Amino acid sequence: MSDLASPPAPSVTQTLPSEQVCTSGESGATANHATAVVKRGRDATGDDALRRAKRPTTRTRKRPPRDLSLLPSLPIDILFEILRHLGPEDLLRIAQVDDRFRNLLDGPDATGIWNDVRKEWENAPPPPPGFTQVRWASVLFDKSCSMCEKKYYATMFWPLRRRACKACARDRLITQSAAKKDNPDLNSAIFNFLPSVPTPWGAQKVCARDLETAHKEWTAMKSQIADETPGAREALRSWKKTKMNYLVKINEMKQGLKEWEARVTTKQERLQAEMEKARLESAKDLLLKLGYEAVDVEDAISEDSFGNRATYWSITPASA
Repeated sequence: MSDLASPPAPSVTQTLPSEQVCTSGESGATANHATAVVKRGRDATGDDALRRAKRPTTRTRKRPPRDLSLLPSLPIDILFEILRHLGPEDLLRIAQVDDRFRNLLDGPDATGIWNDVRKEWENAPPPPPGFTQVRWASVLFDKSCSMCEKKYYATMFWPLRRRACKACARDRLITQSAAKKDNPDLNSAIFNFLPSVPTPWGAQKVCARDLETAHKEWTAMKSQIADETPGAREALRSWKKTKMNYLVKINEMKQGLKEWEARVTTKQERLQAEMEKARLESAKDLLLKLGYEAVDVEDAISEDSFGNRATYWSITPASA
């Protein structure tokens, strides 16, 4: 087999000899001129394919999804510096991410952060005994119902340390007579050791969850006393003393908490008014840039009308 030089690559359209068009099995007259169209990029040498392979691609790589998984691994001083710039609602949301963040914000190292938050918000009172930092911040700053955990606006019942929507205040706060009707074996003395809120008709309501827990503890201690378990009577006396001390602490804080809530409401109203005024000035500047007369803008827009979301289509531009 002799060495033959490879033929040159065919062009887009190339005329081939008739012998190459007809196969050996064909009979009859051969075509004088047969034309074969060779598509670009399918030649024998593969030069075009090589050039395409070397051509730079313009594919964009997908960015990895962003998450906060590395946030807990930051140095503690840097992480606390970040948290120090957040408000109480943002801190509560971070505490709800997982147990790591909650334990971090409930730990002793986060006490300074919560102290700064309470100082900024009209010197809010510190947490009473039995409350962690996160739980107490939830009582102070979370406006949703703490019983059904729905994002409804709820009324704060300071003696109960809970917020309740209308449905929960009706169904989950119970009077002594209603509780006795549901459970005739309930000892009425338990109500003397539970925080309560007054009703319009003069009765007292307690949280049904607190009552259920206290009833179980009371029944267990009474059963131990009946069985003459050593230390059972001392345990009951200690339980009563703890509950009474808690009630005293609640009564001491109740008036201060109401005064603090009034100060916060005043502050929020002031901030809302400042925001409305800033939006008003921004709307006036926009109308002046659009060509309206200053006198027309001043006459048409006021703080009262802007706060009521009024419309101002009656303003006549200066160019009219």
